Amino acid sequence: MINVYIFIVRGYNTPTFFNLRKIFLNMIRFGKHFPVFVLFLLLLVICVFFVYDRISRQNIERELYRAVTDLETIQEQNAELLTIVSETTKKLQACQEGAQKLSLDLDRATEMMEKMKRKANDNHPSLKEEIARREVGRSTIEFLRYIYNIISKHQHLVKEKEGVLNDILEFQKKFRSDMNRLADGHGEWRKEESHRLGLLVQRRLNYLQSPKECKSVKKLVCKVNNGCGFGCKVHHITACLIMAYATRRTLILESKGWQYARNGWTTAFLPLGKNCTADGPVPIWKANSIEVDNAEVVEMASIESMSRPSYFPLAVPEDLADRILHFHGDPAVWWIGQFVKYITRPNEKMNEYLNTKRMRLRFTTPIVGVQIRRTDKIGQEAQMHLIEEYMTHVKEWYDVYEKKDPGVRRRVYIASDDPKVFAEAVEKYPQYIFISDKNASISAALKTRHSEESLRGIILDIHMLSLCDYLVCTFSSQVCRAAYELMQTRHGDASQWFKSLDDLYYFGGQNMHRWRMIEQHQNDSLNEGDIIKIHGNLWNGFSEGQNLRLNKAVLFPSYKAVDIVERANMPTYTEVPEI
Repeated sequence: MINVYIFIVRGYNTPTFFNLRKIFLNMIRFGKHFPVFVLFLLLLVICVFFVYDRISRQNIERELYRAVTDLETIQEQNAELLTIVSETTKKLQACQEGAQKLSLDLDRATEMMEKMKRKANDNHPSLKEEIARREVGRSTIEFLRYIYNIISKHQHLVKEKEGVLNDILEFQKKFRSDMNRLADGHGEWRKEESHRLGLLVQRRLNYLQSPKECKSVKKLVCKVNNGCGFGCKVHHITACLIMAYATRRTLILESKGWQYARNGWTTAFLPLGKNCTADGPVPIWKANSIEVDNAEVVEMASIESMSRPSYFPLAVPEDLADRILHFHGDPAVWWIGQFVKYITRPNEKMNEYLNTKRMRLRFTTPIVGVQIRRTDKIGQEAQMHLIEEYMTHVKEWYDVYEKKDPGVRRRVYIASDDPKVFAEAVEKYPQYIFISDKNASISAALKTRHSEESLRGIILDIHMLSLCDYLVCTFSSQVCRAAYELMQTRHGDASQWFKSLDDLYYFGGQNMHRWRMIEQHQNDSLNEGDIIKIHGNLWNGFSEGQNLRLNKAVLFPSYKAVDIVERANMPTYTEVPEI
């Protein structure tokens, strides 16, 4: 066997190993040892197989053990995961139950709040009570003016006239203070009602002015191309938007080339809606009512040249009339104020300007706003009024206010187109704190009136006046009327927060302003129930107008008549539900 091994080794290590013939001959030569060689190989294979098999079993056993260990670990981890999942599920269920409970609690709280609101509303005064309260205040003030005027005229019949007149004024202040306290009892309710209804009107206007498809809606074109001032322009656009609202037309404002700003209305204010185009407008004053209703595009005429429809100011929509009348003493002014608010929403740049100016001026309340009109309007549209006339009413307001808030600092915001007015006020009334923007007054001069600086100044004045607690001005001024209209949108009922030195409130181009007599006057010249086309209040206890029954001019005590709230059918915009 050893020889065979030597043979193989020798043969393997010599080149003859690869010679098959030699190998075969060697195998024959040593054939007698071949069985031994085969047995050796067999034993070798068995040993190798046994060793390999043992090693393999050991490896397999080791791998099995490892697999079992890993499986046990996985089982433990799986059990832990199942526990975590179970606990998480329980927590999730608890969270869901908590969320459901919270939702139910929230629903209950909301329902309770709604009930409380309804209960609070149930406690507010009725419409009749509110009208009666306002009428008592108005008629009493008018009666006191009437008595004051009679005593002033017939002083020779009244001993110690000055003392009597002072007593009347003091009684008037006391009465106003008492009426203010009475009104304040439901002041928050009026403010909330005004806010809620105002939101509804603003959302209706936004719906009208933001159609999904501009091509599919009817349009009303409003051009800002006449030469009137800023206040006049505001009211012209207001009239356009009211007409658009009443006819369900989207208003398209064409204001490029405006004398105050060549880039148009959006120089200072937000756009009034989508940039819809209007091809082939039909002038409204040339078209009959059928053509106007059917025309896709209609152009708004100037207010003075058009026949005014029933829904024009001073009318309010039928669906909102009673609600406005409930909390507000002059529904027409509140209604118009909503449109003025919408068209004068400041853009970002203008809003920043107004806020910055307000902080620099240290504008705080309480404060009385005074607009003193001078320059080109005097002698044409208005009479000259001295600063003493304005300050008399400022003093009266603060005298009444001090009855509930003694020691208040008396602030006055002055808006004027004459820069000298401010210096005059400071000199004559040192006990008052006067606030004014000098640049606004200077830019309002005739030479610079139609400039962007002047535009910012007049917008500032209107904005600040509307924030005041009381206005003393002349309602012949469109600037003052615009401020008064905006004031209504900021409060519950600010209908009596003014003193006009000339006219009653009016809207340029309005329909007939009518009063109704509630008492007979001078036998048959004025009967109870007669309708008066009112021309004006003389602020001495008397008003003047035209008796429509007799078609003649009449002069009568103001307290013997009441204002008629004009109503008109307008779209209800059911697509815009109230929030």
